[in-house]
Amino acid sequence: MENEPEKQNKHRPSRKCVVCGKIADRASFFRFAKTKDGMVAFDPAGKAPGRGAYVCREGGCAGKLKKAKGLERAFRMRIPEESFLGFTEIP
Repeated sequence: MENEPEKQNKHRPSRKCVVCGKIADRASFFRFAKTKDGMVAFDPAGKAPGRGAYVCREGGCAGKLKKAKGLERAFRMRIPEESFLGFTEIP
């Protein structure tokens, strides 16, 4: 048992906010996913297939998504104006 690696040094995935650039543990972010058909959707479980982009849960970054164009940069596409209506009301 003396040769077992320490479990406290286990790697935890970190992500970067597409609005403010903050890097933190994945649990600190909301996830948005781009589906195969090119739609962008809020992913509350964080497990939807497709390319993902992360936004801070705190700091008001969700309200700044449209102005900062973070999702558009992350997904390399233009996101329609109507899509942002639901994104600003994330719990």
